Amino acid sequence: MEQNGKREIIQAVQSVSVSFTLVMAVYSVFTLMKGDGEWAEAAFPLQLMAFLAVCCLWEKGAARFLPLRPAGWLAVCVAGEYADFLGAARLFHWFGFRLANVVAFSLLFGILQLAARLFFYGRGRAEAARLNRALRAREKEGRISR
Repeated sequence: MEQNGKREIIQAVQSVSVSFTLVMAVYSVFTLMKGDGEWAEAAFPLQLMAFLAVCCLWEKGAARFLPLRPAGWLAVCVAGEYADFLGAARLFHWFGFRLANVVAFSLLFGILQLAARLFFYGRGRAEAARLNRALRAREKEGRISR
């Protein structure tokens, strides 16, 4: 497998891990606040993990076929993942489809999307800065010419 493909798989796994961790933290708070353990169904974490994995893999695969600018691509991904989220929530009965629940979980979805996107944006900028420093150091050593 080429290096770029390995990097994309690693990024997908990291994205699933970060998203899953954030969701499980919120889930734990909700469970503690509720107090009756009704949400503590064993299938929920597995359903959620599968949902996040499908979203990340879809996003990585579809990026190769949709000729969009980054802002358009982000909008398509978030809209697609939101539709998938609502479909999975309905299918697996994650919450009752009343207006208050849909609004609350939509806000949660948006906050988690924003947190994950900002995390990877910051990490990408840090990686770019590191690579640029390494290239400048090589230029100074005379190993790379412009």
